[in-house]
Formats: sequence, C-alpha cells, structure tokens
Amino acid sequence: HKHDSFFVTELSKIDLNVNRDLVPIRDLEQQRWLNGHIETLFEVRRLVEAKRYDEAMRIIRKLRDVTPYVATIHELEGGIYLLKGKHRDALDSFRLAMKYNPENPDTVKMVRHLERTLGVPREVDITEVPLPQPPRQPASDDEEEKSEVQEESQ
Repeated sequence: HKHDSFFVTELSKIDLNVNRDLVPIRDLEQQRWLNGHIETLFEVRRLVEAKRYDEAMRIIRKLRDVTPYVATIHELEGGIYLLKGKHRDALDSFRLAMKYNPENPDTVKMVRHLERTLGVPREVDITEVPLPQPPRQPASDDEEEKSEVQEESQ
C-alpha cells in the first residue's frame, strides 16, 4: 500500500483559500446586483403601465447614472418620452440605445421613424458599412516634380 503526499507551505495554503473563496462570492455579488437591477426595471415598467411617468423617469435616471452604457435603460427612457409627447427627447434616448446596441432592429426602426417624423437629419449610423473608396493611383514622376517645384517657389 503506497501513500502519496505533498507539502503545502502556509503562504500557499492561504493563497489557495483566498482564491477559492473569492470567486464564488464575487459571482454571487454580481448576481445579486443584476437581480436588483432587473427588479428595478420591472418596477419602471409597472409605473409606466400605471401612467406614473415622472416616477418612472426618476428611477430611470438613477439607473442611467449607475449603468450609462446599458441600451435597455435608454430604450425605456425613450419610450417614456414618447408617451409624454416629447419626441425629440425620445429620439435622443433611442439614438443612445442604438449606439450601445446597434444590433437591436426595433431600436433602429424607432430611431429612423422618429427622424422621419421630426424631419431631423439622420445621424451617421455606426451599423452602416462605409462606402468603398476608389483605389488611389500613385503619383507619376512628372506630378512629383511639379509639386516639388511649387513647394520651392512658395
């Protein structure tokens, strides 16, 4: 019967415990934070359904301050502005939502609809593919000499 053994120093033992303990706690904290955020978004939705738009906007502003790059928050804000008849503010919110999540076709459609309705020029769309540029021709020797002569005479 053979026994295998290994030696762990006290410092290594502490490192192992710290690493083992931190990962699950961090994940749990993130999940709690996310759950809180989602519950708050549902509260906003309930307030909107009850036509309590000002209360919903106060909550949206707080969420936006904490997580400014979450497109859903800007979409909700835009929807509330629409319901309040503030179409220009709605457009601004939906444009931010499109900026942070350009893959959402509903947001893109809403932005385009509001731009047409308001007669607002379309902003540069990060989802569009840039137009191909024609290939550039290298300058001929004659053109290079002309530009050198022009530079010297100035």
